Amino acid sequence: MAQLELLVCPSCSQVLTRGDYDEKRGQLSCPRCATSVPLARLAPAASLGQPVQPLDSPLPREIELARDERGPVLRWRWFQPLFWVLAAVGVMWNGALLLWFVGIDGSRAPHGLMYSLLALFGAAGLALSYLALAGLVNSSSIRVQRGELEVRHAPLPWFGTARMATSEIASFDVRRRESRDSRTGRRTAFHELWLTTTAGRSRRLLQHGQSEAHMRWIARWIEGELAARGAPPSEG
Repeated sequence: MAQLELLVCPSCSQVLTRGDYDEKRGQLSCPRCATSVPLARLAPAASLGQPVQPLDSPLPREIELARDERGPVLRWRWFQPLFWVLAAVGVMWNGALLLWFVGIDGSRAPHGLMYSLLALFGAAGLALSYLALAGLVNSSSIRVQRGELEVRHAPLPWFGTARMATSEIASFDVRRRESRDSRTGRRTAFHELWLTTTAGRSRRLLQHGQSEAHMRWIARWIEGELAARGAPPSEG
């Protein structure tokens, strides 16, 4: 059983040791995610390559590692207190537009111009409200199954939902971005998860990550899932 020192869980990439082996059942049970898998389905940790290492860091508190009828999946909510503020602003904005609409008939300004402005500001208000609602209720999920990497944002539709063949993935890269407030000059950093395809093309997989650790944990979990299925990429 010395070879168990080189095995990782296919669900969470936890390194499995001799103590995780159940001789009667002929399989191992992962101490991190409780997945039970026969030896034949486990992948060598060495196949993850460098600089990828087993997931020795704790699961970020905002990420949930679950298992459903389709297999292991990572989920996390978008929720942040800021979205409550955006929701309140959206309600006030749209309320003001409604009062404006009611008062148009009493205005001396050309109705065509007023309606054009109302439509413009109304579109902005709806976009703001949709962003706030999505932030309050949406979750993102990632899973690897049947030769595909799937990223979903639900229940409200959002940009970035994607599927791609795992055979096309060469590596992952966590990139740091900054946004600057034009009024205060304050800079805010956020992180994105990118992948490089076997054809050498870069593609953004996730954006506006809460932290670098959050994105790197996700990248390493995906790599563990791919390694368990015989197609390990590397993290840049």
